[in-house]
Amino acid sequence: RFDADLRARLSLLEAARHAKLLDEAQALTATRQALDVCASGCTPTMQFQVQDTAGTVYGTFNRNGQSLTAYDAAVQLARRDFGDIHVQTASALNGRAGALRRLGRHDEALVAAREVAVIDEQTLPPTHWRRAIHLNFMGNLQAATGDLRGAIASFEQGLQIWQTNFGDEEPS
Repeated sequence: RFDADLRARLSLLEAARHAKLLDEAQALTATRQALDVCASGCTPTMQFQVQDTAGTVYGTFNRNGQSLTAYDAAVQLARRDFGDIHVQTASALNGRAGALRRLGRHDEALVAAREVAVIDEQTLPPTHWRRAIHLNFMGNLQAATGDLRGAIASFEQGLQIWQTNFGDEEPS
């Protein structure tokens, strides 16, 4: 398994590098290599990392159906291996919410984003920067679904956390 994990990790690094360079063909090839390697025996943690990274790479190139499939697999693996209330589960759910948003499925995305907020509440310190990012994302979904009061509350809470960590610089 160590050899498979190492080969998968190297493919993931290549996939991420090519995705940042917007080299779609190479990023997708490296992603498929990682998925193929893990199909024949990676550790559970590496299986999660491969699916989570695949979701990111597919999303980078607007392959949102594939992104959602990868994130669904990552969520399932995270729940199985880490539990329902874990930062890895929140990370995969947040990716899933992003894929759903890009597919125009805002109501479903909002359900996932709310679950991320519940997990954040139970696993992260009150001023952790990830909470600010997740609240900003949820605010965007709330606005997209017409819940403007909820959106403002999420934006304000996220901004307060951001400013606690980083001062008055613009959150990006």
